[in-house]
Amino acid sequence: MKKCTYCNKTFDDSVTYCPECGSKLEDDVQFTSNTQTNDSYAYYDQSAMQQNMNANAEAKKEDAGSWGFGILSFLFPIVGFILFFVWRKEFPKKAKSCGIPALVSFLINIVSSVICMVFYYSLLVGQMQ
Repeated sequence: MKKCTYCNKTFDDSVTYCPECGSKLEDDVQFTSNTQTNDSYAYYDQSAMQQNMNANAEAKKEDAGSWGFGILSFLFPIVGFILFFVWRKEFPKKAKSCGIPALVSFLINIVSSVICMVFYYSLLVGQMQ
C-alpha cells in the first residue's frame, strides 16, 4: 500500500500520484527495531523519512503549474492541448495549467467566429436588398 504524505490517504501499489492532491506517492516508511534496548517497539527510520520528504518536495516542485505555459496555451490552443495530453499522468498540475487556458481560448475562438459569421451574413443580406 502507498500513502500520501500530504492528505494521509492510502492507495493501491499501482497508483503513482495521489488523485486527491496530485503529489507523488511513495511506499510506506520502513520500520526497524530498536537494537539498543530490549523494548519490542518499532520506530521510524529517519533517513527513509527524510528521503520520502525530499522526493515529495521535488515532485511538487516539478509539477507546479506555470503562468508561461498557460499564456502559451491560451495564444496557441493546439500547443496547450498537446501539452495537456503529454503531461496529464506524469505532471497533473502542469497539465491542468495548460489544458484549461487552451480550452477557454478554443471556446472563445468558436464563439467569436460564429458572431463574425452572423454579422457578415447580416451585412451581406442588407446589401442585397
